[in-house]
Amino acid sequence: MLRWLFLMAALLGLAGCDLPTPGEALDTLGLNSRNAEPPPVDGPVNAHCRDVAQQRMRDGAYNGLDEETQQAIYSGTYSDCVKYESSHGPG
Repeated sequence: MLRWLFLMAALLGLAGCDLPTPGEALDTLGLNSRNAEPPPVDGPVNAHCRDVAQQRMRDGAYNGLDEETQQAIYSGTYSDCVKYESSHGPG
């Protein structure tokens, strides 16, 4: 019984919390700047990275993530892919 009361008190205490959206949390942490999409690269690297980023974005949609988070996933994946492919070559 005491555990139940403690749990209810904790839940009621947290009920008024205004949690940030994932995008706001990324802004607060300074991570959104890394999600800026780099300039497009012509050729197979661009197509490959776009395909990978779209797949990751669809994975997020399938798992119920909101559109803002899906776009952050797309931008971050695309950016990371282009950086990787630029330094390691396509493959």
